[in-house]
Amino acid sequence: MTFKVHQKTKALIFDLYGKLSDSLPVQLATWNKSGGINGFIFDPYILFGMTGRSTIEFAVQTVE
Repeated sequence: MTFKVHQKTKALIFDLYGKLSDSLPVQLATWNKSGGINGFIFDPYILFGMTGRSTIEFAVQTVE
């Protein structure tokens, strides 16, 4: 695979989130730790259904 990079490019960002490791269990534990402070337990089915969305979308969905 090849791709062209503009000559003035100084950095590249590769989004490998979820590709190299399964981080969903860590996310669930983190959401539950945060939620515990505020008195709620995070539903893991929401986590799995919302994977790939922004943190803001995620947080709003869990409150509604």
